[in-house]
Amino acid sequence: MAEQVIYKTPATTLPLVDVDFTDDLPGDSAIHASTSVVTAKDAAGGDVSATIVANTTRAGMILSADLKAGVEGQDYRVSFLAIGNTTSKPVERVIELRVRADRIGNL
Repeated sequence: MAEQVIYKTPATTLPLVDVDFTDDLPGDSAIHASTSVVTAKDAAGGDVSATIVANTTRAGMILSADLKAGVEGQDYRVSFLAIGNTTSKPVERVIELRVRADRIGNL
């Protein structure tokens, strides 16, 4: 189940959508740089990460990505997976991305 729903139009890019894992990983001061990732799946479960996710960055306990493109009327599951640098504990936070031409911004 998604923790947040974000709307965007097909042509826009939402820059730097941030997910802060500080409260989820209290034993860590940073998330692992190479194993903390952002991925996206379409409604059928197909991997659309290359189409939807761009410019993934990690800074301290924050995992960020630009969310781009998408097909009008489609919903996507965007997974932010952080691995604690010290504890190696994985935590996933999910955003549902809804692409709609008649909606702009976050609700």
